[in-house]
Amino acid sequence: MAEPAGERPDPDSAVHENYATNANLNARRGLLSYTVTPPTPQPNVVDLLDWPDDARVLDIGCGDGVWTAVAAQRTPRGTVVGLDFSLGMLHALADRSRDVLRVQGDANGLPIRSGSVDVVLAMWMLYHVDRHRAIEECRRVLRPGGKLIAATNESSFLPGLDDFLQQAASEVAGRQLDEWLGTLAFDLETGESWLTPHFANVERVVNETPFEVPDATPLLAYIDSVRGPTIARQGDDFDFDAFRSLVEAELDRRLESGPIRFDRRIAFFVASN
Repeated sequence: MAEPAGERPDPDSAVHENYATNANLNARRGLLSYTVTPPTPQPNVVDLLDWPDDARVLDIGCGDGVWTAVAAQRTPRGTVVGLDFSLGMLHALADRSRDVLRVQGDANGLPIRSGSVDVVLAMWMLYHVDRHRAIEECRRVLRPGGKLIAATNESSFLPGLDDFLQQAASEVAGRQLDEWLGTLAFDLETGESWLTPHFANVERVVNETPFEVPDATPLLAYIDSVRGPTIARQGDDFDFDAFRSLVEAELDRRLESGPIRFDRRIAFFVASN
């Protein structure tokens, strides 16, 4: 009989630590440069960032401000606020764009007046928070006619690779695991069901982008970037280095046949009342 899992570190603490700076985020973004078609910040999402140039825009969970900066460019006569729990991310936002307001805050309880915002951006972050509270907070701060734009991924972290990652994690753990990193609580398939209780109108836009990765480096960088959350999920006795070695060996084996190819699907939700 397999030994039970070791004590698990606090998942929330692991997430906060993972986003203390933008280093891990940048490691995961590294894969975006391996699109088969010319890369963009994120396919088609910019087309949805359409509002008057004097709007009030709030980017919650803004991270280092990729989308906050885009919003600021589209809102020259308005106000753009980047809000994040991590001071490290807000410092990185300041380096990227000094023209936006920066607020340290919690998406589960926004320090923003009700009905005061034209647009709320929630870009790849609603799976990190209490969705009931955070989505209701988004609705609360929006003025009548305002809209929430939320982005997320499909349920697979690395499409086409998650099965062997799960197998490698199971081998290291000494027990069959249902998953290796966890699941996205707000993803392409479930996002609409989270939003419809709070908003009368919800539109979903799905984009699929092909990737072709010629060597293991960016994929291993992705794996390294989620060390803390993986251990928090599997237990502190989980041998992450052994897991990484198994993954590297399998990636090298697959690359003998040519570049690793997969399609990544992302969803953009536009919600309003």
